[in-house]
Amino acid sequence: MARIMCVGHAVQDYVFSTSELPSGGRKFRAADFSSAGGGPAATAAVTIAKMGGEAHLIARVGDDAVADAIIAELQSYGVDCTLVRRFPGRKSSVSSVIVDDDGERMIVNYRDDWMPADADWITNDIAAKADAVLADTRWTEGAAAALAV
Repeated sequence: MARIMCVGHAVQDYVFSTSELPSGGRKFRAADFSSAGGGPAATAAVTIAKMGGEAHLIARVGDDAVADAIIAELQSYGVDCTLVRRFPGRKSSVSSVIVDDDGERMIVNYRDDWMPADADWITNDIAAKADAVLADTRWTEGAAAALAV
């Protein structure tokens, strides 16, 4: 079984289905709603786990209820989250995703600008244990640290 380290962004998506994308300052009612984890690295980790690989996520989240939801969902798919770091006083990333009947989408994302970018906690021994490293572009310091092995 391949051991893959996925480094980057984990987000909680709140997905609203509407007949058309909103415009102007008016109220829209969604036909459907769901909440699911997202982010390139986190989504890749879930895919790897579903395909039978050993997926490990290296990511940054806040110390909030959103982080609890992100981590719980990832773990439910079999993703190892021991390398997901929670930062006190910081907020986890969230997105409001609006999808219309034609599949067109609008995304409003929040990422905490004060989330520490430093990746010195990603040591060579962590990445060296992986068969492969997948890094997204949402956290360049983390990607550089994991790929420096």
